[in-house]
Amino acid sequence: MSYPYPKYSNHPNARWHFKQFHSIWAMNHKIQGLSTTNAEQSKIVEFQLSLEEQASRWYVQHDSTSFETFDDLVTKFKELF
Repeated sequence: MSYPYPKYSNHPNARWHFKQFHSIWAMNHKIQGLSTTNAEQSKIVEFQLSLEEQASRWYVQHDSTSFETFDDLVTKFKELF
C-alpha cells in the first residue's frame, strides 16, 4: 500500500513538511531494500510529488541531478521557503 504525500505550497513550516514527507517515504519503501544511493535518488525524485504551486515551480526549475543528496535538496529548499 502506498500512502500519498501531503502537499506543500508555501506554508511557514518547511521543516515539518520534510519530516512528514520522509516518514511517509520510509513507510512506502520499507520493504524494498534500496541501497543508500538509490534511496537518496528516490527521495529527491519523489519529493516533487509533495509540492504544489510556487514550491513545485521551484523544483521543476532544477534538474534532479543538481541535488547530490536529499539533505542538499532540503538545504536549498529551506533557503527559499
